Amino acid sequence: MQQHEEVANVSLLRVGLLGCSPTAPTAFTKVLCAIHNVNYAQTFRNQFSITFDVYLAILREVRSRVDIALGRTDPDWRLQHGCPACTFEQPNECPLYPASLKAMDGNNSAKRMANAGNADCRIFPSRYMIPPNQVDMFKDDVRLRPGERGANQNNNATSCTDNWKAANSTNENTVHVFEQTGIFLSACRHGIVQTVTEMRHSGELAKYPLATTNKLLDVFGDNQAISSDISCSLSKTLAASSIQDKADNHKLSLSVNAFHGHAHNCKCQLQYHPMYLRGFGLEDLETCECIFASSNTTACLIRHASHFHYSQFLDLHFDQWDMDRYFELSRFIFNNYKQAVTLITDFTKELDAYRLSFPDQAMDFETWVAEELAYLESLIMWKRWRNSIRITSQTTKQAQAARRAVERRLQIQINIVEDLETRLDIADQWIPEIEDLEGLVVQRLFELSKANLSSTGYKLRRQISRAIVKRSSTIRTALDKYNKLAVMQNPRRPTLQYSKVMSYAALGEFEILKHSRHDILMKPWSNPTHREMAIKYFKILRAHEEITQLNVEIRRLHAWIDVEDSDIKRVATELESTNLPLAAEVWELYNWQRRVNDVHHARINRLYSLEGFTGCVPSDMIAADVSLDVDEVAAEMIDDESEGDEAAHFELCIQQMSL
Repeated sequence: MQQHEEVANVSLLRVGLLGCSPTAPTAFTKVLCAIHNVNYAQTFRNQFSITFDVYLAILREVRSRVDIALGRTDPDWRLQHGCPACTFEQPNECPLYPASLKAMDGNNSAKRMANAGNADCRIFPSRYMIPPNQVDMFKDDVRLRPGERGANQNNNATSCTDNWKAANSTNENTVHVFEQTGIFLSACRHGIVQTVTEMRHSGELAKYPLATTNKLLDVFGDNQAISSDISCSLSKTLAASSIQDKADNHKLSLSVNAFHGHAHNCKCQLQYHPMYLRGFGLEDLETCECIFASSNTTACLIRHASHFHYSQFLDLHFDQWDMDRYFELSRFIFNNYKQAVTLITDFTKELDAYRLSFPDQAMDFETWVAEELAYLESLIMWKRWRNSIRITSQTTKQAQAARRAVERRLQIQINIVEDLETRLDIADQWIPEIEDLEGLVVQRLFELSKANLSSTGYKLRRQISRAIVKRSSTIRTALDKYNKLAVMQNPRRPTLQYSKVMSYAALGEFEILKHSRHDILMKPWSNPTHREMAIKYFKILRAHEEITQLNVEIRRLHAWIDVEDSDIKRVATELESTNLPLAAEVWELYNWQRRVNDVHHARINRLYSLEGFTGCVPSDMIAADVSLDVDEVAAEMIDDESEGDEAAHFELCIQQMSL
């Protein structure tokens, strides 16, 4: 029956008609009825939906044939060439470490009701989706969500991953009601989507980031950096997975997004925040949040759609999104270059003046970060030792036969602690609860300093405030333990009131630190002003890295647009003598691509003349075939940053309408 329908459709197409096929309806027909002054009927809606599906199927077939003509038959071609600034490597270019920056995250807005559209059994050939079988191969790698695994291993009273709603909000009702509970997505730093994974009957399980990471490693290979909201715990999940060796061999590195990172605890920030990581430049890696802000508009269309239409709508949206982002590549590079040059100029002046104010102090900011991290880790070591003692005690009660083995393990733990005390020059032992209180309050005060940053946005301050509230409740518990033990110390330590501790705004006000074996108040990194200047120092380092990366990216983009224009034009010319209809389609692609690339040329030429540009300028930097009008339009669009996205989207729409 299906074969007869296909034959009938082909026959109708020959006379200019589009045949029918069973699909779910869409809701665009009412507008057409209003335009043509016709009463709306359900039949019109169904017919339009059928026609639209066939139209899209024709476009996919045309694209497939064009791709074959251009030699783009590799299933991973889009991944390998979707962002030329990331992938189109040039000879003798400056090596980048990491070689590429990516972000991945889950979103629960792209839900689809279970049992919706069961009559439509078609499978949509998505260019973005990772097949379910490649995802489910990781379902048994870890039995817990990344957040839960991280919480168990991190040994912090409040895990960083507890702060994220998307990873923890899916309940059993959601799982039963929806077949697709969301999507898990990855994208390059320029915003071009790389992979999409359906989250089926579950929340943000470990198998989704593992499948995404596995795909990116297979396609892009060595020296990648991938950012996630919960990379601190995901690193432990990855280390326990079946792709651990692959990740290690490819030198994969993980980081936390800049926005989300400021709500993680201080120890986590020092290890995973991009501001402290070499080679990350000024990239905040919040790319996925921008994509989700746009893709959430499809939620009303896909909630009750069949799986075919669910995938088709998402594919259409991400395809258009990527076209917009490709058009914006040169603007991205230009604006980032201006930002980096300005930041280096302004912050260097401030930092030089600050150093002159403290001529006797060596402002070794990188050493300060290492010392701060060592201090926080030393506090956690005490807590881990205490937990190991508790576990040992419970084991002895439960299994008397293993007592001697337990005692030997206990002695090993004691030896480790004594060795740590010797290396840290610890004379007097502290009670673990005192260490807990000190560490929690110090982290809270550092987070407060982040919340009060003048450049911190409202949403970021709210997120940090939530983390501070959680930390505060933990502090109350630790404070109660401390007060019980303080009076037992020799000499007796002062007791503290919760309200007073919560009112502290600087480390110097925290009375317990006056008795600390770490002498934290004497550390330069505990000075609030020093910490502010340290942030500017690291931003200067990242700005220099950003310029290095942009110099590479602008060269790649310039080479790509020249090669792409030439290759498409050559193929179109060759097809004119063998396949005229296909040649016409390739010429259409060439005309659109050429218009976009002409704008890139204009922006690139403007970047070459930017004050502070240090990259390589080609001898033929002004393209002879770029019109003055395009150059002027590009200049106006670059200067008008407040309307940049709207202008780019409007221009792209005009180009598409002219095809």
